Amino acid sequence: MKEIENIWPFQELFVDPELALKTEKVKATVNLKTAVSIKKMENLTAVIVEIFGSITEGKCQIANIRFVNVTMVENPVKNREKLREKFLKKRVKELLSFLPDYLSRAGISIEKYIENGNLTVPDRN
Repeated sequence: MKEIENIWPFQELFVDPELALKTEKVKATVNLKTAVSIKKMENLTAVIVEIFGSITEGKCQIANIRFVNVTMVENPVKNREKLREKFLKKRVKELLSFLPDYLSRAGISIEKYIENGNLTVPDRN
């Protein structure tokens, strides 16, 4: 299996306008949901990973996020479930590496991540 191309064509961050009135950084929790679809083409396979969710401070939702990654793969493994798991894990890790930069510009610092109901501790290395 060879990864040909990897792009993030869709990146959204919607922040509550009232957050701009706060002068101090907000400590928030990121609640992530994920979806993966696989589309077979002639010689390539597209693995589309969608990561979306909400950012909360206590019980208040302060922002929504939605990121989509498209990876073109040549000669993928036959087992679609393994392909899904591999790219989902890889893309969530990649998103968690640059998401803090996006959020810090909006005045949000991340306290913890929750992915599909499970607490996730990102690997910072």
